[in-house]
Amino acid sequence: MNLTPRELELKNKLYSQYKVNKKEFIKDYGAEAEQVMVGRAVKLAKQMAGKEKIKEIIKKTLSSKSVLSEAIDKNEFKEKIKTLVKKALSKEETSPSIDLDSDTKVSLDNARFPVLSKFPSLQDVIVKLLTDQYDLFLKEIEWVSPRPTTFRIVLGNDQVFYLIYTDRTWIGKVEGKKYYLLNIGEEQNCIEAISRILSYGAKADIPEPKAEVPAEEPVTELPPEEPIK
Repeated sequence: MNLTPRELELKNKLYSQYKVNKKEFIKDYGAEAEQVMVGRAVKLAKQMAGKEKIKEIIKKTLSSKSVLSEAIDKNEFKEKIKTLVKKALSKEETSPSIDLDSDTKVSLDNARFPVLSKFPSLQDVIVKLLTDQYDLFLKEIEWVSPRPTTFRIVLGNDQVFYLIYTDRTWIGKVEGKKYYLLNIGEEQNCIEAISRILSYGAKADIPEPKAEVPAEEPVTELPPEEPIK
């Protein structure tokens, strides 16, 4: 398994995050769970490193005067960029296995939130609610329940909301209220609710109140009893 330094870095990061949900891998793959985790981390790391390499090549290509000086339409420009990228990749000692003719997307955010690799539709919902800049507002995405499939979304200010998958629709749960995202009005209300909790400050660590120990009542001394005559 020959990996570049960047691929190895991404692979280790992905693997360490997969370990958080190792019980689920064992549930799905049994004794082969470890092998699946490593294999998936390696495969995704190579794809992500390849995407980064392509982005770098495209950036250099766009700065080329020969490209910018030609007056071509959008489709011709796209094909020219694709040709130049393929040519540049062919010169690399180890070309990333990325199909440039495919519309498949590999999100670089998967390194931060590996659960998105397992649940692609989850990312679509998050983009609807928080735009494609969602990574600026999120701290963590946690898979907290298999049935119904439920995710805890931790915002940058430590506030949380939940996304629940059902056969009919995704459900957003913010501050205890559910929003059925199949309905456009409900989706908009959910967006506004998330925006509201984003405006809150970070959660403060409130110490638990100490149990009050009742003060002992002073003992009243009774006068000595008089002897019975």
